[in-house]
Amino acid sequence: MLIKTGIERLDELMKGGIPAVTNTLLYSPPFIGKENILNKFVLSGLEEGEPVIFVLTDKSFSEMRKEMERLDKNFSGYESEGKVKYID
Repeated sequence: MLIKTGIERLDELMKGGIPAVTNTLLYSPPFIGKENILNKFVLSGLEEGEPVIFVLTDKSFSEMRKEMERLDKNFSGYESEGKVKYID
């Protein structure tokens, strides 16, 4: 089973997405867009009904929320449904 990343072209390059039940390392030089890929992946999972846990090390809850709301106006709805949790 493959899990879509939320980025159509990346899914094509990965022949459908990320293999389920695996650990995946996203590695690249700084400032390439790893965080953007991760955020799209999170939103894709939320759209499919998957819960998300953010482990925050360099951002506050409100900063993370604002960042995600820029990508999806419904993000606060996922929070109110209990699908998003934060660990600081």
